[in-house]
Amino acid sequence: MIAKVPPKFLCNDCGVDVLAIGDWYMARPETWADLGLGWDDNLCLACLEQRMGRPLRPGMADIGPASTFFPSQPPLSQRLRDLWKEPSARTKARKRK
Repeated sequence: MIAKVPPKFLCNDCGVDVLAIGDWYMARPETWADLGLGWDDNLCLACLEQRMGRPLRPGMADIGPASTFFPSQPPLSQRLRDLWKEPSARTKARKRK
């Protein structure tokens, strides 16, 4: 039986519901372990960056998509979508130089 209302997934640090704000991602296992976090822990993007002591890198170097298994998953946050955008051709050309 699938729940009609998704449960809350509260950020360990600030208490915001990460599913409700669209900060639903999967961190690299070694990143999570280095931060002393376990399977049941959650961090919003801002708190993850604060704990890491740096901004998240664009692409999927630090975090990747995660499935909530809820048919009515809320949309991803703009910040998360921006992180996962394909780099522009101009950015790619600069990196080749």
